[in-house]
This record gives sequence, C-alpha cells and structure tokens, in this order.
Amino acid sequence: FYGLYRVLKLVDLSSYSMELAMVLAILGFISVIYGWIQVSAQRDGKKILAYATIATNGYISMVFALYILNPSNGMENLLGLSILMHAAYKVTLFSEIGLVEASYGTRYIHGIRGLSKTLPLSSIGGLLAVLTLMGAPGTIGFTVKALSVYYIISRALDPARLLILAGFITYIAVSAYLAVKYMTIYFSTPHSPFPEKPREIPRATQIPVLVLGLSNVYLPIVSIPLLKELADVILLFSMVSPLMLLATALMYLTVTGERGVKH
Repeated sequence: FYGLYRVLKLVDLSSYSMELAMVLAILGFISVIYGWIQVSAQRDGKKILAYATIATNGYISMVFALYILNPSNGMENLLGLSILMHAAYKVTLFSEIGLVEASYGTRYIHGIRGLSKTLPLSSIGGLLAVLTLMGAPGTIGFTVKALSVYYIISRALDPARLLILAGFITYIAVSAYLAVKYMTIYFSTPHSPFPEKPREIPRATQIPVLVLGLSNVYLPIVSIPLLKELADVILLFSMVSPLMLLATALMYLTVTGERGVKH
C-alpha cells in the first residue's frame, strides 16, 4: 500500500481514478470475505491471525479506493491511521500467541481458557488488541472504523462507494466476530485437551506484549501532530480512552479473581 501510495504521488492517474478505485474495492471486498471464511474454520492461533491479515488488508484496500475517489488530506490521514491500526492489533496478538505456545506447548487455541491467570500482564495488552478488532470506543479500531463510515456516507453513494460501504460493514461485522471468538481464551479454565498445568512465563517476557497492546489506545493520540486534518476528531474519540483502560483493567481483575468453570 505504501508503494502504491508513492506511485500515485509520482504519476498522475487521476483520469483512471474510478477504474483503479473499483479494482481495489473489488479485490478488497473479496479479501475480506475470503479471510474471514478461513478464520471461522481455523483453530491454529497463528493461522487465525494470518487470515485476519488478509481480511484487514482487504479493508485497507477499500480505504485506499476511497482515498483515490476522494484524495483529500483527511482521507490520506485515514489511510495512514488504518495501517497503524493493523500494526497495533496484529503485532500485539502475534506476540501474545507466541507466549501462548511457549506456555501451553501448542498454538491450537480452541481448548485454551484462563489465559488471564496464566499470562496476567500480556493478557491486558491482548485484550486491548482484541477490543480494537471489536471496534470498542477509545481504541484505534473504533476511530478508524467510525471515520471510514463517515467518509463514505458524507458524499453521494455511487456504485464504487456502495461497494466500499458494503465492504466496510462486512469487515466491521466479521472483525467483531473474530474478537469474540479469540477473547474466549482469556476466560474460565482449560478444556480437557490441556490437562497439564501451563508453563510459567516470566513477567519480563510479558511486558512487551502489554506495551504493544497499549498502542491500541495511545497511537491515535501520538499521531495527532502528523494527522492534522483529523486532529480534532481523533482527540474527541480519544477522550474515552481512559474509560476503555479502566474497563479492561476491571475485566482483567474480575477474570483473574474468579476460579472459573470447567468445560
């Protein structure tokens, strides 16, 4: 996407903007559908996140198509912010699944429960990344998805924009589905496939995942000086970030304080 962005800055393709936008929108929509069909069938945590990348790249492709149709500073900022969103949640969850494999000896997450007790610090970061996928207010995921829909409906809906809007709605729905599916690993006690006690992971190893997870909240605020066109909106959305951090902390404390229910 950065390469294509640079090409558009160097080569005038404005006369082909509608055709180029339609190609990106169609490819993006297909990627969203394919990625989430695969996600729904996976149990391997890394494969789930890999196919989630395909879906999110499809979403960014549709944002790019919208930028081509409406090459404003605001859309350019949103394109950069959507790439930051992907980086924020994806790096966090990939790092966390590495700790899961180190602790449980497997990447198959369908039987893993009670991760908040096993990996208390990294689970906070993981929860924030999952909340970004869910589009919870106060996260970068909410900011990007809300702005995407706003930029679509703020103008007349031609065929290209209708396709992009359908793709956005689909991505928002399926990313929320993945978030709910993935979030189950933090709660309750392990399924029978994992009867052994998980290996203890040092807290120092969990701290980087916690820091990465926090980026799902602070990245929009840090990017305000660079994204001047959207500065006021991002600042407004970020006002609820402390509430999201509080809610995540309360969720974490509640889960770790319970004994859990065996499945």
